[in-house]
Order: sequence, then C-alpha cells, then structure tokens
Amino acid sequence: MGIDNLSPDERERVEWVLCWISRMTKKYGGTVIDKETGKTWDWGQALCRECYGIDWNNIIAEQGIETPTWEDIARAKRWEEGEVPKWFGNKPKTN
Repeated sequence: MGIDNLSPDERERVEWVLCWISRMTKKYGGTVIDKETGKTWDWGQALCRECYGIDWNNIIAEQGIETPTWEDIARAKRWEEGEVPKWFGNKPKTN
C-alpha cells in the first residue's frame, strides 16, 4: 500500500512516525539494540516490537495491520520523552 492510497488519518499517522524515526535516529543512531533477544531493529521495527511484542511481524500480518495506530504513536511519544522499554539497549549519541 503506497502512502498516496491512505486515508487522511492513516497518512497523518504514517507521516508522524516517519518524523519520529528521524528524531530518534538523530538521538540514538539508526540501529536499535534489543538487549533481551540480541537482535537489532530499525526504528519502525523497534516500534512494532514494543507495541506488539517479539513476535510482532506475525501479529501484524495476522491482524492485517498496515499503518501505525494512535496507540502506537502514544507509545512512541512516551519513548521519545524518555520512558524507554526494558529491552532497549541504546544510549543517546554523543557528538
């Protein structure tokens, strides 16, 4: 599904998450370290991992989730404000 085919609400959510990814990348780098599993994620995958659990890929496929929900965005906002998941292994970048 391309962004041009989204409803205005879906587009707003996708655009918000894309901006969030950019902000988080600037703060922590582009790769998210999962200290529980040893895996690494990009920020979109990390948000899915936080919102839907380790098996996030299967869950979103089974449920047909194609765009972030407002609940996902609320979790991303809390994360950005410093309420990081227990599994999150990144430290802020120092320049």
